[in-house]
Amino acid sequence: MNRFVKVIGGVVVVAVGAVVAAPFLIPTDTIIQQVSEQVENTTGRKLTIAGESQLTVFPSLSIELNDVAFANMASGSAENMVSMEQLAVHIPWLSLLSGEAKLERFVIRNPNILLETDKQGKANWQIMPTTAAAPTAQANEAAAGTVKLPKGFDVSLGEVAIYGGQLTYLDGVTGAKQQVSNFELIVALPSLFKPLDVKGGLTYQQQRFELNTQVDTPAKAIEGQTFNVKQTLASALLDLEFNGAIAQQGKDIKGSLKLAGDSVKAITQWQGIDLKAKDNAFNQFSVSGDMHLAGETFKLSAFEAKLDALAIKGQSQIDLGTRLNVMADIDLGMLDLNPYLPESPEKPAEPAKPAEPGEPQPIVWDDTPIDLSGLNALDADI
Repeated sequence: MNRFVKVIGGVVVVAVGAVVAAPFLIPTDTIIQQVSEQVENTTGRKLTIAGESQLTVFPSLSIELNDVAFANMASGSAENMVSMEQLAVHIPWLSLLSGEAKLERFVIRNPNILLETDKQGKANWQIMPTTAAAPTAQANEAAAGTVKLPKGFDVSLGEVAIYGGQLTYLDGVTGAKQQVSNFELIVALPSLFKPLDVKGGLTYQQQRFELNTQVDTPAKAIEGQTFNVKQTLASALLDLEFNGAIAQQGKDIKGSLKLAGDSVKAITQWQGIDLKAKDNAFNQFSVSGDMHLAGETFKLSAFEAKLDALAIKGQSQIDLGTRLNVMADIDLGMLDLNPYLPESPEKPAEPAKPAEPGEPQPIVWDDTPIDLSGLNALDADI
């Protein structure tokens, strides 16, 4: 019995010693170099880690990389597609021993992400090389735009956090640019077959937005199946809520939509548009209804919209095909448009003396044709 205890004790001592000594025995620089080479061989782009790297193995396997950069495509507008101040990953030992892809913590600090297309429309996020041929089943899936996860495959993320940084989108064809920044996001994904939660905030055009997103089954989204989404967005300008389902890889979107805010004038001012309006006009607004976007057809049913004292109810359908077609059944209610009409011009001062009557002049009507050719661009039934 004593011998057995001594053997167990010796094994424990050796195991603890191995854990403590592992960081000194594992050549971190060599591992980082091999990872960088593998990334470059796979994607054709260089992964650079210019800062210090740390590897610890207790109480969990932890990797901390500083000053990380992933190169952009050759025709891109900047040197790097992604760069970040720090990337830290914590992996539980039990997940490594069991063969599961499970992260305990994943933290990104101050990322600078550039998504862009060049003048020919090539996207820089298309990083995987194309293959010359594929098996028939895989080719059919690729043609359909679907992906099939391997049987038994799953991913578990304990906590994924993104702090600071910015994401920029550049359209090389049109020159359009959009940017969001100052991330403070927490992502929770216990499994690809359980709900994905994204909570936090970001800044867009100097306006802070708080968001809360839930996807019921990420695996369905990856494989192109129908999945449910709940999205709320809150800011000082407006609040948005969507609860519905997305099918056919975003080609079919159906659900309830709510949008409300305190001032239309504030939104136009945010967009750099000077909306001249009276104090009692273009203030509080709201829109709610059941929406369905299928291909090029957009439907709104149980539609309710309010602007100040105005209230509109009804339903509509818009076909966005080759020829725009609008069909609507709307109850406008009591319309009082006076707050939205321009101020009446000041009346001219009365003349001191009545003007002498002159010769009567014939009425001249303007017979200039009214150009209504723009109405040929669409069909409408309202």
